[in-house]
Amino acid sequence: MSLNVNKTLLKAKSLAKKGDLEAAASLFNTVLDRFPGNQQAIRGLQSLDNHASPGNRAPEGQLQKSIESLVNLYNAGSLAQAIQLGERLASRYPDEPIVHNVLGAANAGLSRHEQAIGNFSRAIQLLPAYSEAYNNMGTALNELGRHEHAIAAYTEAIRITPGFFEAHNNLGNVLKDTGRYAEAITCYENALSLKPDFADAHHNLGSVLTELGQHESSIASFAKALQYRPVFPGATAKLLHQQAHICEWGAMGPAAASVAELGVHGDGVPPFLLLHMEDNPARHRQRSETFTRSKFQRHDLPRPRPPKTEPERLKIGYFSADFHNHATMYLMARLLELHDPDRFVIQAYSYGPDSHDAMRERLEKAVAAVHDVRGLSDRAVAELARSENVDIAVDLKGFTQHARPGIFAYRAAPLQISYLGYPGTMGA
Repeated sequence: MSLNVNKTLLKAKSLAKKGDLEAAASLFNTVLDRFPGNQQAIRGLQSLDNHASPGNRAPEGQLQKSIESLVNLYNAGSLAQAIQLGERLASRYPDEPIVHNVLGAANAGLSRHEQAIGNFSRAIQLLPAYSEAYNNMGTALNELGRHEHAIAAYTEAIRITPGFFEAHNNLGNVLKDTGRYAEAITCYENALSLKPDFADAHHNLGSVLTELGQHESSIASFAKALQYRPVFPGATAKLLHQQAHICEWGAMGPAAASVAELGVHGDGVPPFLLLHMEDNPARHRQRSETFTRSKFQRHDLPRPRPPKTEPERLKIGYFSADFHNHATMYLMARLLELHDPDRFVIQAYSYGPDSHDAMRERLEKAVAAVHDVRGLSDRAVAELARSENVDIAVDLKGFTQHARPGIFAYRAAPLQISYLGYPGTMGA
């Protein structure tokens, strides 16, 4: 979430209160240049025309200082403190949309997405043309696996503010996550037409092109991302990975020299991308630990407890996107068939394609149940496994393509194992 607009509005209102109407008008117009439908800026200009303080929703005095503190806490990453202050402000000043929007962003930052959606909904109720709140709500909905609702929220943000390039990018992300690659590409291209130096959109476009096997085009996109943001570990790792796919060893040159430190500290990168780049188990483990910390550290489900007594049959859940005509199933099929049904209850949790091929039929005959969890969030999948009293969760993907390690960050079972698909540590 970007709070630059909120900060600009707060500064404009402060200047207006001090009587500096010209400077306040300049800031309101700056917001309207980018967000023509921003109702707070429109009301602010109207109030200036009447030589009055900004609209009756504008924060004044101590409230304004409190909102500035709230924004600063959020931007500093002090999310728990931001939530505490935001809840106090929302209770005392329930009609201030900025408070609800920032409170929602802080809740979302701590993976409290349901609470965040409530906050964003309240902000929108107060300010129906609040495109930032729609954008933020879309992100929270996407995290919960409510993809169609997320698409609707992003689409509304763009309808209100057609030049909202971040919303175009975010809409592309949810379309990419749901396999609608052509539509995702259009969204990223829209974002880049509005902001050609938008490094994230170049990176995301490269990721979609990678999924489509368009290696040369993806390389060009990752290179563009690095042109506009030279320190971009994720784009660097993906660029190297794609260059390796087409044996473009000579072009790897300077970037390859950075491999030793890439993803080890700071921003994490998907560990699989660099697994082939060097033979250093210690650094591979550091990369996995860094990536896991950066992506999956804020989850609030209590740790599941193992059963107090040994069950008659252990419940084992296998989790994968590859329960179809895929190399994993050729390696796993006989193993699944050889489990002793007197000692084990075997379940499969599939978040890959719903294929009806010979391998899928073989899986269905070998296990007690196949759960299609493609449309569920990571948390919902973990909760489903817990409700089924799974004793051991076996992750067959690790950090490979279409993996969902977030499921295991929520602790799908008391004992969790990474097996077969990824030949390295998960760092967790």
